[in-house]
Amino acid sequence: FNRAYEQTFGIRREDYLGLTVQSVMHLSQGARDGFEADAQAALEGVGRQFSTIGTTLSVAFTAPLAAVTTFSVKAQASFEQAMNKVAALIDNVTKEQMGQLDALALKLGKETQFSAKQAADAMGEMAAAGFSASEVIGGLKGVLDLAAVGQLQLGEAAAISSGILKGFGIEADKMGYEI
Repeated sequence: FNRAYEQTFGIRREDYLGLTVQSVMHLSQGARDGFEADAQAALEGVGRQFSTIGTTLSVAFTAPLAAVTTFSVKAQASFEQAMNKVAALIDNVTKEQMGQLDALALKLGKETQFSAKQAADAMGEMAAAGFSASEVIGGLKGVLDLAAVGQLQLGEAAAISSGILKGFGIEADKMGYEI
């Protein structure tokens, strides 16, 4: 009921509901049972509709959420794999240095156009070229800058800069200044 209906027909909602309840109360037991059965069936139908809506919403929200979660887990596993490669390639790397390398890759993944995984891959290239943990920490930003400016793949930038630094005996922390 709304106000327009009340004005048009001159029946207030409260009066109508009261009449309906009184009408049902005056019905015979058989008629009341039929009324209750109809009402129960209508409520069950509404319940099924809500259940269908719930299932649809669950699928609509759960599937994308599961995809995002799966992607995040795979990305994290990929990053960890890259960092494990760095740890394996750097001689005598300490747990503290690995923590610094890990933090640096994550930081540069946020601050540059490259992801943390890509930064970790560049660390791996530098480590494969024989750089120590401190040299990788000092030179990684320069490698990322070279890759960005030269529009190079990070592996290429790491290989080029490593070759130049090693060939000319330049310290890795001078990567951004000398190359």
